[in-house]
Amino acid sequence: MTTTQVRAPVGSVQGDVTRYLCAAAYLDEKFADRVVEEVLADEISAVAPSPDVDLEAVARHCLAAREIRYPRDLKLAGAFGVVALFAPLWLLFVAFLASAVGQADRQRTLGARGRRQPDERALLRVGFQAGWIVLVAFMLVAMFSQLHLNSILSWLFGMYMFGVPAVLASVGAALYASMTMMRYDLATDELLRTSLSREAFACPALPLVPRRDWIKDRLAAIRQAQDGNVTVYSGYTPFMGFANAHSSWRLAVPLLPAERPAGVPRPDAPTPFSVAELVDHVRDRLGAAVERDGAPGTGDAGASGSLLIEDRVFADGATIGDDERFMSIYALAPVMRLSSDAVHEIILNPTGTVRHYLAVHLPLWGGDVVPSVFLHFSTVGDTLHLQCSNHVLGPVVADYHLVDRLRDPLTPERRREVLIEALSRTGTTLFGAPFRALDHARFERRQAKRMEHELAAMKQDPMYDLGARVSIREMALSSTYHNYFQVIDAERITSSVQLHTLAIIRKFLDSRGFDTTDFRSQQQTIVNQGIIQQGGTSIVGNQAVGTGASATQNSAGHSDMAPASSE
Repeated sequence: MTTTQVRAPVGSVQGDVTRYLCAAAYLDEKFADRVVEEVLADEISAVAPSPDVDLEAVARHCLAAREIRYPRDLKLAGAFGVVALFAPLWLLFVAFLASAVGQADRQRTLGARGRRQPDERALLRVGFQAGWIVLVAFMLVAMFSQLHLNSILSWLFGMYMFGVPAVLASVGAALYASMTMMRYDLATDELLRTSLSREAFACPALPLVPRRDWIKDRLAAIRQAQDGNVTVYSGYTPFMGFANAHSSWRLAVPLLPAERPAGVPRPDAPTPFSVAELVDHVRDRLGAAVERDGAPGTGDAGASGSLLIEDRVFADGATIGDDERFMSIYALAPVMRLSSDAVHEIILNPTGTVRHYLAVHLPLWGGDVVPSVFLHFSTVGDTLHLQCSNHVLGPVVADYHLVDRLRDPLTPERRREVLIEALSRTGTTLFGAPFRALDHARFERRQAKRMEHELAAMKQDPMYDLGARVSIREMALSSTYHNYFQVIDAERITSSVQLHTLAIIRKFLDSRGFDTTDFRSQQQTIVNQGIIQQGGTSIVGNQAVGTGASATQNSAGHSDMAPASSE
């Protein structure tokens, strides 16, 4: 992710990111389709949760958006069919006409600091543009209709009967399609202004969804996932739903008795501890620090309400088919919440494909930026191993923030803008309408066939993958940050959590009588330079060790520094 300037409203209130994703269901048809097809319709797979996102609300809005879109696509498919019946190649003219008319008001402006809305004469310019294009088309058809073509070519090009049927059908279809798109976009704009503004979303009313049993069950699974403590992932990386690792490091600390100066009586043997005790201690101390001083890196006690410290279990979806802890007799999808006893057992036995992490999340900028720190503890013999993986969920796509630009009631300027934008999209939407309408009509049948195949594979394949392959939140990730300070805030939080954690562990080991000399040395290295562990390669500062290793040093505002390779 880069830090290129993006002109878009930024989140500021808790719940903004959920609101943006709900708006995306209506603003981005591909996003809505992916959520329904890859998450909702994948009944057997796990759902990847993300901090501060109401996944159920997003899924419901995606379903509702598709239902609203279906009548529009049926009408556009009808217009498409009329032109295809009279003169198939005139479909290109319809697309050109709609696109050219939509671009008629894209005039140059001297303003460079904001968006200018169309003036009162915009629609007149659009009408004039459409009129002369139709006139030129009619004259060309009348001219070329004198050519002697065989019946097939004459039908394809619409040259029969002096081209009158082709012109009338094409112009009528273009007008009907344009009116359909304009009505649809005006209705969408009204929905966004009245239901998904920050004020209206404070008391949200979830949209109605089709009353089908499998949809009801899947929404329940999504709700369980966002309230759960388990992430069942597919593939190599376990942190599905939390973005890729921003940085990571590992420590190995020998658990040796603390030394004393010469002449001082030798102390008692160190007090042994279990990994579960260390995890509980770190969790409690982090929580106490938040209550006392506010969330790490903020100094604001009010921010502590947004801080989430949780035990999270990560499991490989291809290896849990026979694990009773993750399977339920009441649902197809894996169990997404384990009991405290089950989590305790996983902490004490960190082997295989199921691991425990102590996770710390702090949603910032209305949940648009969420830094997360994952801590894994284990002991092997007389060595304590600590792994820290830092992640930052960046902001969602800037276009989804459009809802914060809208004002209620609808102004004449905004109405003209919506109408002209609808015209500019009519051509491409018209060509895709028949396929979308057919796909929607066959959705239930296709879903039943898909489930038949999935259930058969689940019974026959012992390595059937139950893990989540996609994350709703990560689908919407922007490639750029929207504000410089989003980067600064995220890095400050992750750094503060790491420093607090290291200090807590050091004091814990000291209180138990263990030697922390080596730990202090490694701690100081992390504080001064930072250690990032990637694929078994140790990186200190900007130096990489290992064949083919690469290093990046993360510093505020310089997230795109060039890699340094070590051969």
